Amino acid sequence: MSVRCCRSIPFSRPACGALRRAPHAGRLNAIAFLFALLIIHLLSSGVHAGVVETRDGKTITGAVTLETSTSVSLTAGGATTKYPLADLARVELGPDSTPGDAQPTTAGGWQSQDVGPVHAPGSITAADGSYTLKASGWGVWSGVDSFHFAYQLLDGDGQLTARVTQVGGEAPRMSAGVMLRASLEPSAPFTAAMLEPSGQVRLKSRPRPKQDATPDENDAAKPVAWVRLTRAGDTITAYGSKDGQFWENLGSREMKLPAKVYVGLAGSTLANVAVGQVTYDHLSLVHGAPDITPPVPSPLPPTGVVMTDGTATIGRAVTLNSDSLTLTHRGVAKTYPAKQAAWILLQPAPAAFEKLIAAKPAGVLLANGDYFEGDITAIVDDKITANNVIFGPKSFETKDAVAVVMRPPTMWAGYHVRTKTGDVISGPTLQLDGDSLTLGGTKVRLNEVTEIFPPKL
Repeated sequence: MSVRCCRSIPFSRPACGALRRAPHAGRLNAIAFLFALLIIHLLSSGVHAGVVETRDGKTITGAVTLETSTSVSLTAGGATTKYPLADLARVELGPDSTPGDAQPTTAGGWQSQDVGPVHAPGSITAADGSYTLKASGWGVWSGVDSFHFAYQLLDGDGQLTARVTQVGGEAPRMSAGVMLRASLEPSAPFTAAMLEPSGQVRLKSRPRPKQDATPDENDAAKPVAWVRLTRAGDTITAYGSKDGQFWENLGSREMKLPAKVYVGLAGSTLANVAVGQVTYDHLSLVHGAPDITPPVPSPLPPTGVVMTDGTATIGRAVTLNSDSLTLTHRGVAKTYPAKQAAWILLQPAPAAFEKLIAAKPAGVLLANGDYFEGDITAIVDDKITANNVIFGPKSFETKDAVAVVMRPPTMWAGYHVRTKTGDVISGPTLQLDGDSLTLGGTKVRLNEVTEIFPPKL
């Protein structure tokens, strides 16, 4: 079975949740028709385990097939439903399902099996965007693991996000979370962000085969419901969030692993004498993204800089002074004039980011939601310096900040296209020209495009 990069294709979504009709009805039809044509170019034919999200906020998981230029079908629970593209907010595709592939039992594209000796067989089921994992096992703390694992293959960099919504069953004490591991062998190297019965998340790992798995006692456990793992080269990082908007770094591990690894949902009952169950939603696996992205569709890069002209470059901010801004991405450093930087994103921005900073002067948006106003003078050695007219200069750790606001971009409304590199190209107009898209004066080939964001109405 081949694995493709997961692609989210957002369609025009009303700004306030209600679809405006006149005088935009003709414009909506034109946009829907244009994006339908674009999807035909972007997606090959076939069945994909994925998700459709309707305009009224419903999320349905199953096998997605792009049938025509105007509709998709989704099969779940033995029933097939056809959806007009004009009624969808986005279509998210997971792994391809091609004729002749051996398909183990799956739920929403996730294969499921027990790892190590367990009290009773586990399972996973999917319905309406939620995933229920039934599991036993003593967990991941010794040299041999014992748990239930719902997984997909990840080739290279990527990220996995999920929210734990409910824990129960015969065994109310459960450990549940997200995991990345080298193989399905019980003693394989792994890293996991696990929600413990105390309601706190711990980063656990086994750097080498057959070693005892240990939690990171140096990192304080955090009471969160959202968990996330990212892989960027040999670095695996765990994140936690209370609300899915602001994310906190729980720690990282450097691990030499095969290019193809297993990522997914892990659950165990700790005592291995009963079967418990845990329910997840907002499950998202993004292939080929070395930096984390928000859990909702957004044209903002996960980390990087939005320029004053509306273009955005993915990367990590290393230094900023009065003259220049330096970003690194996949080991390559790029330098830009500081005066061209509008927003510097240090962590995934919350869904309401643009509203949070609207009409605000220069300053720093902190991970706890506070905003410190002040002219940004430097980013050096993972510290941000901002100068407030009343309180004077103040420093913040970059890990404690979501974004640095320099000035508003002159062009952020309009169309946005995300490429395979993670960069975002913006423009007031979008035109389909054979195998390319043109935004304003910039042309990009369709096979390099992963997401398209239409203008907000």
